[in-house]
Amino acid sequence: MSLILAAVLACNLNALNHQERTRLYARLDQLSVAAANRQELSGGYSWTIDRQKMTIAEVGDWIALESRCCPFLSFAVELPAKGGIRLTLTGGEDVKEFIVAEMHKLPK
Repeated sequence: MSLILAAVLACNLNALNHQERTRLYARLDQLSVAAANRQELSGGYSWTIDRQKMTIAEVGDWIALESRCCPFLSFAVELPAKGGIRLTLTGGEDVKEFIVAEMHKLPK
C-alpha cells in the first residue's frame, strides 16, 4: 500500500468524543449480532441486518458515527418490503481489506 493510499484510508480518531466512541462500539457490537449473509462486492461488502435485532434508526446511528471516523467509506442502506435491512459498505478494492479488518466482528 502506498503512502498516498494509506493517507486516504486513515481514520480520523479525533472525530468522536468519548461518549460518541462508546456509542459507536456499542452499535458495532449490536451490528455483529444482527448482521448475516455477507456478500462480497467488487468494492466492498454487504450484509443483511435482522430488523428484530437492530432497527433502521440504530443502523443509521452507527453510520452517522462511523462515517465521521472513516470518511473514505461509502454507506448504502436498502429497506426491502420484506426481509432484513441491507447494509452495504464500499470504497474501492483497496478498502475491502480495511472493511474486513475493521468489521471483524461481523459474520463472514
